[in-house]
Amino acid sequence: MNFYILKRILYFIPMSFLVVSLSAAMIHFIPGDPVDQIAGDFISEVEKNEIRKKLGLDKSLFHQILHYCEGVVHGDFGQSLIMGRSVIDLLSERALPSLELAVSAVFFSVVISIPLGILSALQSGKLFDFLCLGSSLIGTSMPNFWLGPLLVLFFSVHLGWLPVSGRTGLSSIVLPVITLSSSLSAVLIRVTRVNFLEQLHADYVRTARSKGLSEFKVLFKHTLKNSSISILTILSSQFGTLITGTIITEKVFSWPGLGILMTEAIERRDYPVVQGCLLVFSFTFLLNSLLTDLLYFWLDPRIRTGKFS
Repeated sequence: MNFYILKRILYFIPMSFLVVSLSAAMIHFIPGDPVDQIAGDFISEVEKNEIRKKLGLDKSLFHQILHYCEGVVHGDFGQSLIMGRSVIDLLSERALPSLELAVSAVFFSVVISIPLGILSALQSGKLFDFLCLGSSLIGTSMPNFWLGPLLVLFFSVHLGWLPVSGRTGLSSIVLPVITLSSSLSAVLIRVTRVNFLEQLHADYVRTARSKGLSEFKVLFKHTLKNSSISILTILSSQFGTLITGTIITEKVFSWPGLGILMTEAIERRDYPVVQGCLLVFSFTFLLNSLLTDLLYFWLDPRIRTGKFS
């Protein structure tokens, strides 16, 4: 196994442990007592202490973190304080809608933005280029919590083409995907344009053309491949914004995913569910980082030969 891949995998292990430990310790830094949320006001202190002992909150912080880490390793994320259900069951139910929304948004952004960025670079200084740059600027400037209701008012209320909210079919995902992918698409258009334009003026492109290669091979086999590393970097870094946007977008469109589950758990002070959602989002970040490093290894020959790491 290449040392670069081994090093990235070894980084993943302590970071995973740190994420789980911070999630376990989080309950001690959030205002409010979970026992009060469970028991209510009409209960004695003795009964509260019994509940606290049952939940393990009477133990030291170290023992609570260790106990939580052991549970996570065995697939036990605890029980919801409000719904009385296993947290892992709740996460399993809500993970698919969130994954469906996030993957669709990434796919839509890549399919739309990269071709537009390439065309914008090829038409640099012309009307199409200015239109792409203007639309990307608008997309970057509009927050999800404002764009979502605006799309609902126009396409759902005024035109009646699409559902207002909920996850009722293929048509119901259209507006959430557009809302979620707007900022990512805008950034990808600009990054693709800049990098593709830079590569078009590189020496290897002139050499490829002088050898008589077709314009298609010059643009897509050489230029796009060398631009892909920068595009991948931006796509990876923007993924964090996409995850945050998923929470907001799900709230706006009442999409039954992890974002809705987490916001409801925060409002109800259902700490085990909040911890479980944080773990899912955090591990998504970690896995995204690991996958990006592996893609770097595949795309960049300097990494495979050990000349760059």
